[in-house]
Amino acid sequence: MCSIWIFNNAIGTRPLPAEFIVGDCCFGGLSVPDKLRVNANPVVIASGQPYNRESINQWIESAHNTCPKTGQTLAHTNLIPNRALRNLIAIWCRQHGVSFETVGSNEKASCVKATKAAFKATKIMVYFLVNKLLVSPAMEAANAVTYELRALAKTDSDSRACIAEAGAISILVRYLGSGVVSEHPNLQVNAVTTILNLSILEANKTRIMETDRALNGVIDVLRFGAT
Repeated sequence: MCSIWIFNNAIGTRPLPAEFIVGDCCFGGLSVPDKLRVNANPVVIASGQPYNRESINQWIESAHNTCPKTGQTLAHTNLIPNRALRNLIAIWCRQHGVSFETVGSNEKASCVKATKAAFKATKIMVYFLVNKLLVSPAMEAANAVTYELRALAKTDSDSRACIAEAGAISILVRYLGSGVVSEHPNLQVNAVTTILNLSILEANKTRIMETDRALNGVIDVLRFGAT
């Protein structure tokens, strides 16, 4: 691994592995970068070469379909996060007193905002679905909503937490009874699968155990129900 010397007010003067840096103009060897910064968001492209996400994005969006380093035609343009390289960069930064957290702060701030917005949107959707399930007496409508909750509970921990906090577990228990399976077997399957998906989150295991008839209902469905 070759090293270069970096001259930058934010970083100081330290030997830095070339793989760890990003230049303003770093493709095809056409010019020497006049400003270097730590690569805070490394990715790998189809050729297996590592790049900074922002820089390679600009390259691809400029209608290039080749690897800047190798010239290889790319089978796809997906950018795969290079967590191993990111961890190595973080270690180097700690060892040399460079604040890795401040690198790419604008991008990180945008990601945080996007994550908060996504969580808020998920919460609104969950409360809408749970309320719809609560007020809808029709089994067909309940089945459609339960299916949506089932799919949502499968996605991530935030969704599982939101669904449980909205009080969905006690409502879903209604559809675990033997009277449901004869006329609406899909509803029972969707209800029990939603509860099982929710149980992936550790905190929800306690909620399920503390909800009246939930645990026994799940066991009965698994033993005798439509599943």
